[in-house]
Amino acid sequence: MRSLLVIALCLTGCSTSPDPLPKQPDAPTSEGIVATVGKQWDIADQKVAASVTIARENADRPDIVRSETTVALSFLPEAQPGELALARARAGHHRPRERRPPRHRPL
Repeated sequence: MRSLLVIALCLTGCSTSPDPLPKQPDAPTSEGIVATVGKQWDIADQKVAASVTIARENADRPDIVRSETTVALSFLPEAQPGELALARARAGHHRPRERRPPRHRPL
C-alpha cells in the first residue's frame, strides 16, 4: 500500500519539462533612443532645479513658492507614503538654530 502511494506521488508531483517562458517584447535599445531619454531626463531635472531655486529665493512670498513648487512637482513621480511621513517628521522638528559665537581653539 505504501509503495503504491509513493509511486502515485512521484508520478503526479514531477513534471518532465518546465513550461516555456513567453516571448518578451522587443524593446528599443539603440543608442539614439537611450540618448533621447537621457536628454528628456536632463531637461526635466533642469526645470525642477530652476523651480526649486526660485522658490528658495522667494521664500518670503508664499504665492511664488506655491506656484514654483507645483511646477517642480509636475516633473516628479508621486511621493511614497513612507517618504512623506519622514519629510513631515523632519519638517516638524525643524527649529532655527541659535547663532553661537565661534569657539576659539587653543594654540
